[in-house]
Amino acid sequence: MKKNAGQRFFSLGTSLIKAGGHLVKSEVDKKKRDWLSKVEGKLEDAAILGKKLDAVREIVMVMGELKGAVMKLGQILSSSGDLILPPEISALFRELQKNAPPMAWSEIEQELERSLGKKVSQVFKSIDQTAMASASIGQVHRAQLLSGEEVAVKIQYPDVVSAIKSDFKNLTVLKKILLKILPYNVDVDPIIEHLKESILLECDYLREAHNVELFQKTYGEKYPYMIFPKVMTGASSSTVLTMELKRGESIEATLNFDQSKKNKFGQRLYEFHLDSCYTTGLLHGDPQNGNYLFSGEQIILLDFGNVSLLSLEFRKNYIAFLRAIEKADLAQYQECGMKLGIVSSEDSKEFIRKHFELAESFYSPFDTPGIFPPPLDNPLQMVTQFMKGIKLKGNRRPSAELAVIDRTHLGLYTKLRSWKACLDWQSPKDRIFEEFERNLIKT
Repeated sequence: MKKNAGQRFFSLGTSLIKAGGHLVKSEVDKKKRDWLSKVEGKLEDAAILGKKLDAVREIVMVMGELKGAVMKLGQILSSSGDLILPPEISALFRELQKNAPPMAWSEIEQELERSLGKKVSQVFKSIDQTAMASASIGQVHRAQLLSGEEVAVKIQYPDVVSAIKSDFKNLTVLKKILLKILPYNVDVDPIIEHLKESILLECDYLREAHNVELFQKTYGEKYPYMIFPKVMTGASSSTVLTMELKRGESIEATLNFDQSKKNKFGQRLYEFHLDSCYTTGLLHGDPQNGNYLFSGEQIILLDFGNVSLLSLEFRKNYIAFLRAIEKADLAQYQECGMKLGIVSSEDSKEFIRKHFELAESFYSPFDTPGIFPPPLDNPLQMVTQFMKGIKLKGNRRPSAELAVIDRTHLGLYTKLRSWKACLDWQSPKDRIFEEFERNLIKT
């Protein structure tokens, strides 16, 4: 982490040159398929994927070493599962969630003592020098307080804020390579913009501690199965966050659970998600799999650095937008869509009609009575195909809150999809919407 901007991006640049070589060869191989037989073409597809895997391995390795915004971008991509990336490539990016290389304990110990203003032995009875997790801006160590309580201590990497600010000046380099890796055209600009806005806020661990307490106060009684680990304020600071240690199974481990248990977890997570989006607007904004653990009947939520509070006005417009789809009210759909920045006043009637049909194909299955698994295979691919077939007019400035809620929707959907969870989609949604609308009338 103690690399200056030039050194950081020399490392990245070297990796991208190597990766670029793999990708150039991949493009040549693609052209060959035009004059190969179908059987040979299938074999070539595998070879092309191999070239891309070589490229992504190179990038993932350097992302893990550089930390900061570079690594965070890879984690954001990984949270979409295989909806954007092929499964093989998505699996490599998921390694950034759990197997990123940690920093040496000697450097972390110095930051820990500097931030707390005390020797490690004055705060902790013991601390494991091997990190139990390593993320984009800090790593976590298992420890025991002097009182005997088991805790998880998140320690921020030294100079990570400076590194992040440096990364913002160079993300366009990474963007060019990512656009080659993606299997179809995806606009990564909103991802990068959201990254810029959120990651520096995540570096303030006192703010994160406040977020944990806010979640406990807002949801603790209503959703007793949702667990938010308690913050140990006496052993925390702006760059050190100490929380009670919670143990549980990862998302990957739950894939082997009995289907009825996966259904139950899915229903609970779905209902909590609906309440977060619409009733309170208080959202956990980082849905990557590594932030969830499952223990018994409990769902343990981790990492509260990225938390958003959706405005009442946004939630009102968003629900009205979804209600317009339910009622097949094209005029209300256009009116609310313009407020959200989804459609423009310059759009033709034909475009609005096609846009509505796309939205209806997304939403209608979730407004159908019954209990069934996630009905859509890949909604992002549907959007991509739609965008290829139309020409946009005018400037679109979607609400920033739209990007936040879409990311949390996508994070939830990938989990439910991986579980093949059979849910009652309609009843909880109707209940939450009706509750919101009743409260709106009262105010």
